Amino acid sequence: MRLVIALRLVVPFLLCFTPLPRRPGLDGEPLWTNDPNFLRRIGAVIPCHRSADEIGETVRSIMRHIPASNIVVVDNADSHAPLDDTAAVVRNVHPDVSVIYVPRGLKSFALWTGIERLPRHVEFVMHVDDDTKLSDDMVFDESWFLRDPLVSEVTYPVFTRHVNLLTDAIGFQFKRNAHASRFHN
Repeated sequence: MRLVIALRLVVPFLLCFTPLPRRPGLDGEPLWTNDPNFLRRIGAVIPCHRSADEIGETVRSIMRHIPASNIVVVDNADSHAPLDDTAAVVRNVHPDVSVIYVPRGLKSFALWTGIERLPRHVEFVMHVDDDTKLSDDMVFDESWFLRDPLVSEVTYPVFTRHVNLLTDAIGFQFKRNAHASRFHN
């Protein structure tokens, strides 16, 4: 019993020191180049609530990779009208980004609504939180789906930027989860 408890405490800690796969471009390796044809087949659904302050940067970061017409922002709340100007912020970023207001505060319903509003040519769906910023070197690799027909999703490790001790603790948890998933898979 003590061994089990010790392993539950030590293993997550040790996983954080196990390196993730190396990023292309280090030591003279060629950088990854995303296939534009694959990117056009990806849609992004962004469920949000009172997100006017951060949604613009999120949408801009996604538009660096996929077309604006493949992005759907679904503002949702238990209110008959939107609670802030999220829609205006999104329209100012790009008029081709779809913005929908759903007067029901359920994230799962917002996701479903967004998926239903994606253009018909979209084959892959990316769910992004309203405060997520995709990095410039984000890798979209279709080969994961081609190699194994059982692959239905691919995740990207989440990192936090240092702000204070709380963000460092959250970042530690994200890193632990990323490592645990890598070993589990």
